Amino acid sequence: MGFITFIAELIKVQKEQTLDIPEIGEILIRRSVKAKRISIRLKPFAGTTLVVPKNGDLKEGIRFIHEKKEWIKANLKKLEEKEQKLTIFSEETKFQARSFALQIQKHTSNKVRLQLKMACYKFSIRQCGG
Repeated sequence: MGFITFIAELIKVQKEQTLDIPEIGEILIRRSVKAKRISIRLKPFAGTTLVVPKNGDLKEGIRFIHEKKEWIKANLKKLEEKEQKLTIFSEETKFQARSFALQIQKHTSNKVRLQLKMACYKFSIRQCGG
């Protein structure tokens, strides 16, 4: 069983699955009843998504990602620039009140967390694109 076949078999079980591809990063692979063809979508703050028709061949979808690797990398750079323009707050943004401070941290979990440590609220958000 080849690598692409192995990954395709793993993904068949679930409607959505993430796959980490060197040089590109994490890609969400999603099956869709509405999709007529395999497509790649890049959206700000959502990353890269491979959409495969419900009855489509996942092996073809994974091959398609590898064929379009250079296109994805080039457009991820443009996407990152767009995200930077849309970002209002970052880890460097200072929020200070009389009795507490707010600190923003990036992390890889999909959950948003809020912690209180020594009068500093730590607000953790998912790191996008990297």
